[in-house]
Amino acid sequence: MTARLNQFRDRLQRMRRYGRSLFTLVFALAWFGLASSAQTQDFSREHIDRYEVNIDIGADGSLAIEERIRVYVLGDIFKRGIYRDFPLSNLESYQDVNPYQGVEARRNGAREDIARTEYTSDSYRIYLGQEDVFLTTGKFYDYSLSYRIDRAILQYEESDNFDWNVIPQFWEVPIRNWSVTVTAPEGATLLESRVLTGPQGTSGNSYNGALSAQENVYTVTGDSLGRFVGATLVLRFAPELIAPGANYPVLSDAYYAEQAAAEAERRLREAARVRIAGLAMLIAVLVFAVLAVLLWMRLGREKAVMPPIYPRFDPPKSVGAGAARYISRQGNISNVKMLITVLVSLSVKGYIRLEERLITRLEDGPEALTASEKMALSSLKLNRPDDTYVIVKKDTTTANELKKAAKAVVGEIREEFRTSYRTNWFWSIGMIVLLNLIWWIGFGASMLGSIFGWAALITFLSVFSPVFSSLFRKRSRAWIGFILLPIFLIFQLGGFVLNALGQTDMQTTLNNAPLMLAFAVSTVAMLMIPRHFKNYTQSGADSAAELEGLKLYIKAAEHGELQEEPEPDYVRFSLIYPYAFALGLNAIWATKFANELASWATAGVVADPWYGRHHSSFEDDLSSFETDFQSAAGYSPSSSSGSGGSSFSGGGGGGGGGGGW
Repeated sequence: MTARLNQFRDRLQRMRRYGRSLFTLVFALAWFGLASSAQTQDFSREHIDRYEVNIDIGADGSLAIEERIRVYVLGDIFKRGIYRDFPLSNLESYQDVNPYQGVEARRNGAREDIARTEYTSDSYRIYLGQEDVFLTTGKFYDYSLSYRIDRAILQYEESDNFDWNVIPQFWEVPIRNWSVTVTAPEGATLLESRVLTGPQGTSGNSYNGALSAQENVYTVTGDSLGRFVGATLVLRFAPELIAPGANYPVLSDAYYAEQAAAEAERRLREAARVRIAGLAMLIAVLVFAVLAVLLWMRLGREKAVMPPIYPRFDPPKSVGAGAARYISRQGNISNVKMLITVLVSLSVKGYIRLEERLITRLEDGPEALTASEKMALSSLKLNRPDDTYVIVKKDTTTANELKKAAKAVVGEIREEFRTSYRTNWFWSIGMIVLLNLIWWIGFGASMLGSIFGWAALITFLSVFSPVFSSLFRKRSRAWIGFILLPIFLIFQLGGFVLNALGQTDMQTTLNNAPLMLAFAVSTVAMLMIPRHFKNYTQSGADSAAELEGLKLYIKAAEHGELQEEPEPDYVRFSLIYPYAFALGLNAIWATKFANELASWATAGVVADPWYGRHHSSFEDDLSSFETDFQSAAGYSPSSSSGSGGSSFSGGGGGGGGGGGW
């Protein structure tokens, strides 16, 4: 009957029920291992020597409970005192949010301090003791807890039930001795009784809990209990035990029907609220999007005039391959990729040779070096001919050295070319903050859980929006990516939010459609703002235009397709290749020169080409080198971590657990 009432709980309680079901399954699977060792607990370690529970059932259905807990302290688990968890996930709809009232604690007969209390998603925890006072070890301590719970007896048409987890299941230590005494009101007629002992979710009496009765007093004792093992007592009394009241209903079919009708009406009201709030949020976000576009047109388009772009057959003067990547991406770069780009440039210039996990310094080449190329040689200690750097995978020292070198190289480039663009971070951050304010104000005005979920996701995405923006950089069909990605996020994250709230039906999804669309627009804005609010300075725009022109030359399908294109030769191929690599077009450039590379190799035009003797596979070799290099630079030692569990009740009220602190 109690399970039937749970269907009328609010969304949060439904989520808790799903969690309890999963936790119950886990403990049921672990039961076989626990049962075999429960009877042979090691009571030489910290344990509960005696757990006594006295419960008085009031004529109004309330319970007055006193727990006496005698613990043996060695300072491992019990350091300052004990804590006690009271579950909040097994309450009836008419009970208070926290029904555990008037909690008082004593230790060895004297009043004990409650150091602090705290709430989790499904429990109320109290800590007994003091933060800076530690217990003397090797001793027994007697604790007592007393508290009251109103309307705890379940009233049905055929009986009034005392259904209680009298010994909580989730204590961290075993219990040597335990007993429970329940005193019912005078004249109570017992119809049925049952004792259940074992871990959470078990339905038997594996620990031999025995019930004895004398008039209206019922006593239960049993065998020693292992860790995370408890006892549940069910007493069914004649329905005259408790008098029903307006706020203390009989759990009948009529009651369930009334609850169902009230729940249906509540859902309709909330659906209307969701639709109205969703439309309001969508309008607000669309206004924000229009404002963002207008600001982008001002910041991203009008501050610098991009020169005409036409095919260029030579790289920009005074701009190395590393700087070309930095400028074309407006500083949105990976340090390690930048170092690899500079190393490729050094290889083409004849200063180093790149091999599998090995970099070798050669004689000085004929071409001058940029500041970043000199820094790369210095950082990797490749200062003289025959100096080598071995790339060791899964090595912390190598990873730190490569990261340090990459940072130094980027530092040189940034120092020289930082004035090529403006970040406009003030406006970018301001707009993202404004977007977050829109969502959180929307939640504050509506107090809807669905808007809270979306707002939390917006805040999370906002923190990492520069990273996400760099992952989905502009490509040949950037707008398709920027449209499809938010749609994917909507269906994935939207489904997650609605499922977490227990709302998976089509009507609920349709009600949330405006919110989901508002989230889609917000996601697009966050992906685009960090990147598109940047703009070039005039000098940066000049260099960017030259690089765009160079791209046109690299992408040309065949030699001679462009007017005034130079004759293809080894020098031109080598000159352009580092820039093609920097711009992500190296495969296109190599394919374009495939026939020439083969003829040069056959004719022996070049005695020792920088790309090695295997012209047909040098791109694969370079890709393999890049993969190994990035893997070595990105290595970090693995670490392990553990996590604890939560307290849940067994079948009925009460329960929880406890431990030491």
